[in-house]
Amino acid sequence: RDLLGELVDLWEDGKLDTWTLVLVRHGRAVKRSVWNRPKERDKETDEATRPLTHDQGETRARALVPILAAYGVGRVLTSPWKRCVDTVAPYAAAAGLDLETADAFTEMAHAESPKGVRSVVKKVLRVREEPTALCTHRPVLPTIMEVVSQYAPGRLLRSVPDRDPWLKTGEILVVHMARRPRGKIRAVAIEKQRPVLSEGR
Repeated sequence: RDLLGELVDLWEDGKLDTWTLVLVRHGRAVKRSVWNRPKERDKETDEATRPLTHDQGETRARALVPILAAYGVGRVLTSPWKRCVDTVAPYAAAAGLDLETADAFTEMAHAESPKGVRSVVKKVLRVREEPTALCTHRPVLPTIMEVVSQYAPGRLLRSVPDRDPWLKTGEILVVHMARRPRGKIRAVAIEKQRPVLSEGR
């Protein structure tokens, strides 16, 4: 009864009215040493076209579908590079959503100017109160985590990755956001999820 009473109090105070920011690291991709063909393509094209592996990469992308659905993701924003697009495309197709791409989320754009990533993430948090998934690359994750930390109290930051590799391939970080009195936005819970692959895959 006490726990139920606390839950009712939280609901009446509006503290359970939350939405999610889901950070997705793309699934396992074909190794650079296998895919890169310097004589045939330039470096950026190599990186932009490097696909997911047929086994773990594509399988985990499909396994993300029910997980993202469980969090009610209604918007998908991704790096335009193939391995990111292909990681969230199965969910977008299943949910009937259009994929939105953000050039700022590519490794190269981020290396040139992390400000673009910060700007996109802040806009998503401040403007869109709907569950949103952001799919990107390992080198971009620290900048996104930096933005998330600005909205999260210290106790929550203990559950936030604080070092490379931040997230494993195909893993997600779910940040539950809430709008407090006077319009202030805060992270109220953070969790990590990684779909389990069936044996033999």
